[in-house]
Amino acid sequence: MSKMLVVKANNIIEASYQLSLNEQRLILAAISCIPKGEEVTDNTGYCVTRESFIELGINPKTASREIREACDRLFNRVITITTEAGTFKTRWVQDIMKYNSDWALANPEFIQEVTGSDPYAEDYILAAIRFSKSVLPFISNLSSNFTQYFLQDIAGVSSGYSIRFYELICQYRTIGKREVSIQDLRFILNIGDKYPLFYDFKKRVIEPAIKEINEKTPMQISYEQKKKGKTIVG
Repeated sequence: MSKMLVVKANNIIEASYQLSLNEQRLILAAISCIPKGEEVTDNTGYCVTRESFIELGINPKTASREIREACDRLFNRVITITTEAGTFKTRWVQDIMKYNSDWALANPEFIQEVTGSDPYAEDYILAAIRFSKSVLPFISNLSSNFTQYFLQDIAGVSSGYSIRFYELICQYRTIGKREVSIQDLRFILNIGDKYPLFYDFKKRVIEPAIKEINEKTPMQISYEQKKKGKTIVG
């Protein structure tokens, strides 16, 4: 898994959406399977296996169930993307095929061709995700304005907020820092009306994410509060 890249347009990195940790794992595992430099269409399904979830920190005993549950929720998730032309809202995926183990065992040639794994080793395919036509341009054939990192970098991370913060930081990795307003950060994380007080937002979202990033990823980060008068604005 160490060589599996996640590549996203910066529009997606800064888009507004809310996904659970396992839903993000599904998205990232599927994105890492997209061939680099090849034409990709919305007719292609990208496969997430039980083994890929285990490598991302899921308990082997619950991996199959957690993938299936995440697939059910992911199908209804939306994302708001800002472009030069304006802002649009779309679904992440257009369909999700959930294969069962009996079918995988009865069709080992297909599993071998698609996943490169042996279904008899319980590494059979569990889900094939087809991204929506609107999302595909932001996750495939990117030549500029994109962010990438190894999927292994976020293995073991236990918070969806940690993944979002990690991506926001990777986007500015060469610069070494980034400034973001509290308003923009709340939009990106799709916080809504949760944690209206900055103290609660900091304690429940910002500080746990930064702590986990420092403990479980290759990145080491810190933050400073930006004030306007007595109000924290960034």
